[in-house]
Amino acid sequence: MNVLARRYALQFTSAVFACLVAVGCQTTGGDDEGRRMMPAPRIPFQPYSSQVSVRASEGRYPNLFTGASHAVWENAQQDAAMMSKETASAEARMEAKDDGGADAAAAEERARKDAQMRRAAPTGPIEITCYLESQFPDMSVAYDVVGLRGLQFHLELPDGREVLPIQKSLDPKLSETPVGALRRYGRNVRLYFPGQVIMVDNPAVSGVGKGVRLVLEGHESQFYFEWPARPDATASAKKPLPTKEVLAFSRRAYQGVASRAKRISHEFD
Repeated sequence: MNVLARRYALQFTSAVFACLVAVGCQTTGGDDEGRRMMPAPRIPFQPYSSQVSVRASEGRYPNLFTGASHAVWENAQQDAAMMSKETASAEARMEAKDDGGADAAAAEERARKDAQMRRAAPTGPIEITCYLESQFPDMSVAYDVVGLRGLQFHLELPDGREVLPIQKSLDPKLSETPVGALRRYGRNVRLYFPGQVIMVDNPAVSGVGKGVRLVLEGHESQFYFEWPARPDATASAKKPLPTKEVLAFSRRAYQGVASRAKRISHEFD
């Protein structure tokens, strides 16, 4: 009988402790816990970093461009400014909520949806500035490729679609540096592509940061610049961990329940 009583007492103690921890965890979520949403599985594309370096993909001449060649997704600068404004607005809404402002939660939800719509809306053509540098042994080829002469180029989207440019702007200034018997050429070229919403898998959900490529092809070779997608995890389904106060309360409650269970078990001795 003593063994059976002790077993029941232990089971009772464990069950009460589990209930206390569960209640404590629920209290940490607050009123906002029920309104939390999973991040969207697909989002409008925003580059993780605006500047990326050239990479040789395949072909006969991997040394057609030097490692100094890079490309800048100019729209990313505008996106960063817009995101900073949204962050400041979100902080202001949180302050209003902390002060007990009326309908703060509803206003925050409307602002979040408005921000998503602004990010999804095309704001004009996609602008990409390339700094191309070549020290190719055939100097006439080196001179041409830094101006994208003799090359085909397009944007490659994550779903495999190819987007052709609508305009190319060539910087009239050409850098020319003697390097032994060769010459190193460098030039800025700005490319414009149709403004459109490029939807990609959200890396915050899929774990994959596949983004957008600018592909250059010519002279039996292929090169590309690739911008990985920036994850959007503005919403989260994760529940917060119990706070220190909740854990301390649970430990005190457990000690009290364990003490009472011990006294009950001794009554059967």
